[in-house]
Amino acid sequence: MKPAAAMLAALLLAAGTPAYRAETPAATPAKAAAIAWQPHFEAALDESKVSGKDIFIFITGSDWCKPGVRFKTQVLDSTAFRQAAGNRFTFAVIDHPDVMTDARREAEKKNAKFTLWTNCYPAVALADPSGRVYGRIACAKETKPAAFLQKVARLQAVKAARDTEWELAEKSQGVERATHFGKGLDALDEDLARQKEYQPIREKIKKADPEDKSGYTARYAFNLNSIMEGQVWRLAGEKKFEEAETDLDRQLTNRCLTVTQRQGLTAAKFALYQRWERKEDALAQLKKIIELAPASDMAAGAKGYLDFLQSAPVPVTDRWDGSICGERAVWLINVTGTLSQPGTYKLCFTQKAGGDKLTISEAVLLCGDTELAADRHEGRADNSSGSYLLEVKEVPAGGKLTIRVTSRCGGWHNSSGEITISKVAFE
Repeated sequence: MKPAAAMLAALLLAAGTPAYRAETPAATPAKAAAIAWQPHFEAALDESKVSGKDIFIFITGSDWCKPGVRFKTQVLDSTAFRQAAGNRFTFAVIDHPDVMTDARREAEKKNAKFTLWTNCYPAVALADPSGRVYGRIACAKETKPAAFLQKVARLQAVKAARDTEWELAEKSQGVERATHFGKGLDALDEDLARQKEYQPIREKIKKADPEDKSGYTARYAFNLNSIMEGQVWRLAGEKKFEEAETDLDRQLTNRCLTVTQRQGLTAAKFALYQRWERKEDALAQLKKIIELAPASDMAAGAKGYLDFLQSAPVPVTDRWDGSICGERAVWLINVTGTLSQPGTYKLCFTQKAGGDKLTISEAVLLCGDTELAADRHEGRADNSSGSYLLEVKEVPAGGKLTIRVTSRCGGWHNSSGEITISKVAFE
């Protein structure tokens, strides 16, 4: 072959041009072997530890989940899927059938190490050879193998990002080491990173950074219920408002927290300020929750609370005056039309004048003679104890609503004040 012709042939081969491909017979695709499905997670985990391959977990209900049957037939049993993924994974099926047999019961026992819960079938999860799930696809109902394989590729990219950070962590010390381990967890979905299989990584973070300067120990130990019980209910109940506020502000400085976690801490501050009777500060916290993530569920709840708390109090026509005196007095307040919807209503007694201080023992909402709600505690009209909450679950149509107030006062006949009602979110 002449040099010019040889160069042209080489260029055509390298470029894969139509001219070259027309002269070359198309390669016959290799026949894809059938996938060997392990009947439970434990067997797949043992195989994966030997082969070093990741685990592909198919979660279905073989005798009731029709979408699962269709998905397996159209995607997992397809030639395209077997060619692309057949040699890259160890495969396991986790079956949750309606009808149990001895074999199915035995498989269920051996699936105990797989703790990931799903509420949408069929589902797919990917795990590394240590059994740590790094990705999942709930409601896997694709009908085209190519579309599903793209999702699998994205999950494997998540694992690659996780492992890159962990490789850097193994080369680092102290806070830097903890930060790389934490960033590796950040690559995962939040609930996956909190799975017990990742506890050893969380322990490595704590060991490398015992003072939690990285913030990752707090990030992955975050528990809003514990915070509410400690910083809000307990400390606020002990009137240690400043201490609770300081601790919540300290936690909010953690740059590792997710937006949802920041919303949770801000909600805790809202609850604290409610009990501290700092209404404007409480409203400001609700606005911050909305600003952090306007489209989130927590923001929707905050908007609802704002609607409740910013509704203007409804003045009640009845007032008390010098006619309320003696050791016991009972009077009825007409609230028909004022309490028109179910909800929580606050009834406040405010002393305006007089030397006698009104003491209230109960406030009872009545429809006719039927009691709808009641708050029975001793309170005084000259302080915060003179507030009464009525949890109204139902407002009967067409009935006359009254609030029966039982109180006592001195004998000077000069006590007077006003009563207001407002609808609130909670106390």
